[in-house]
Amino acid sequence: MTNAYDMMSAWVEAETPNGSQHAEGANAMNETQDIFPTSRQLATSAAQVVWDRVFIHDLVLDASIGIYQNELSRLQPVNISIDMDLDPIGAIASHHRDNIVCYDRITQGVKAIIDEGHIGLVEMLAERIAAFCLEQSRVAHVSVAVSKPEAIAEAGSVGVFIVRYRNDLPGVHYCR
Repeated sequence: MTNAYDMMSAWVEAETPNGSQHAEGANAMNETQDIFPTSRQLATSAAQVVWDRVFIHDLVLDASIGIYQNELSRLQPVNISIDMDLDPIGAIASHHRDNIVCYDRITQGVKAIIDEGHIGLVEMLAERIAAFCLEQSRVAHVSVAVSKPEAIAEAGSVGVFIVRYRNDLPGVHYCR
């Protein structure tokens, strides 16, 4: 994996005679290294991140979904998979039932979203499911896949996969 620091290093070596680094190039490299960690630094920091995960895979529900005329008047199956990465401290700290992200509660919430009425796009359904999951206090980020197995005859299914993050967690900054 090449990052900005590695590219800057190669540029400085290519631009200076005999591969020697001048002060300006070295300073630029050091500043870039502070902003863009090396692959090794990323791997080390990623190895220290601890998450619990609650998941619901292959939840098949009938939904009124789609934008085509033949989809407006009928229900069709949607396949939903949800992976929620959680702050592990909540359940460990107190073993209290309120700290658990309950997959039954999430499933009932998804059913309620579908029961609210027609949804135009699988993307809209995925966004609404992700927002609901992120309302759970321990959920740090969520991945949602929604597919329609009957949408295209030649395909097993078509759909969307999204990842959403909570923005209110202290010290958590994500690029989108």
